Amino acid sequence: MALERFDILTFNKQTKNIMDAVSSLVVVMDEDGRITFINQACTDITGYCFSDVEGRYIWDFLFCPDYAAGARRAFDDLISTHKPCHGKTVWRARDGTSNLISWSSQVIKGAFDDKMSVIATGVGVSQQAVAALGIDGIAHDFNNLLTVIIGNLEILQDYVKAPEGHALIGDAIISAGQGARLIESLCRNNG
Repeated sequence: MALERFDILTFNKQTKNIMDAVSSLVVVMDEDGRITFINQACTDITGYCFSDVEGRYIWDFLFCPDYAAGARRAFDDLISTHKPCHGKTVWRARDGTSNLISWSSQVIKGAFDDKMSVIATGVGVSQQAVAALGIDGIAHDFNNLLTVIIGNLEILQDYVKAPEGHALIGDAIISAGQGARLIESLCRNNG
């Protein structure tokens, strides 16, 4: 059955209802990083409703300070390359509690125009699984160190002129990323 007329408001309401029904966290941002949608799961874990966050930059209030600069760099890289990214970060809820979130983000184009948006989906990492391993503090500290190392290596790339230097820095960034994925795998496989 072909639709004679497409009702965008009905489509948007239906899409919102679907997003609110899933248990995964869903955040949509415009190409500048301003929040245009969060689902109910985000509200549940953060204590912020959509009217609290609409138009705000996610890294300005949800990310712990150790993660904010890295999150901004990852967002800018995602927008420029359109390559999906994955990782873990710590969110600060309205009440001050921290939540470890495993994320996947990608650029999407609008259904009715060519405007770019970023959709990020995530799940909370079981704190019991991390604690059971006895590595909760170690994993957090290790990820903080890797975030700083990767950020500094990316900055260093701008100052190195020799191609060999760029290759070495690239290898170091890859190794640091592998370390972050190893911690993620340990947490996931022991939960």
